[in-house]
This record gives sequence, C-alpha cells and structure tokens, in this order.
Amino acid sequence: MAKLFQKLILIFASLVLFSLLIKLSAHLGWSTKATQKMFDFQPVSQKPTQVQKILAKFKKPSRVEVEVFTQKYSDEISDIKQIKTPLDKDSSFYIQMQLFSDDTDDGSPLIMQLKFKSIKNNSLLSEESYNL
Repeated sequence: MAKLFQKLILIFASLVLFSLLIKLSAHLGWSTKATQKMFDFQPVSQKPTQVQKILAKFKKPSRVEVEVFTQKYSDEISDIKQIKTPLDKDSSFYIQMQLFSDDTDDGSPLIMQLKFKSIKNNSLLSEESYNL
C-alpha cells in the first residue's frame, strides 16, 4: 500500500513540475511551437474521430468512395481513409465523400462533403457538408 501511495505522489509531483515548466516557458516568451519541439509533442488530430462520428449517424451504405481535392491535410486525410465504416451489401445507397480545402489559405478548414447516391441510377439522394 505504501508503494502505491509513493507512486501516486511521484506521478502527482511530475504533473505539477510539468505544468510549472509550461507556465515558465510561457512567461519567458517561448512560443507554443518551440515548447512542442522541446518535448517532441505532436498534437493528435481530431478530424478522423469527427468523420467516424458523423458517418455513424447514418444508415449503413453499400460502399464509401473517398475523393481528395487538396494536399494540405494529407496526414489527416490518410487517417480518414483508414476508417472502417460498417457496410450493408443490401443497402440502396452509397456515400461519395469529397475532401477539399483552400491550399493557398493557411487558416482554411478541411471540408467534407457527403453525397448520398442511389445504387440503381447514381442519382443524388441528399448532400451534406461539414467543416472539420
């Protein structure tokens, strides 16, 4: 029991020291990017998780097609392409996902456009767009 308590104190002390170091770096004028490089910290993108939650709201399609029209978010897009979506072979529609952004604007979001199309005649059933 004492060893467990010692480990908990050590973890708590480490977290306190880490937060103090972050505050000190901000006080000294270090940028967030410099701090991230110092700790080799890579923020995790939430875009694939967002896409997975959005796709889960709909009925199961027969297939999902992904079209990419940007080079800007290549890491996130490759993660989005790896998402395993539940499919239904007997479904009457499929999803055409188009991912695009303005490559010339650093602040532009990744946009996902979902087109729900009929399998029988490829007609557009509905369409939705999301800023990721």
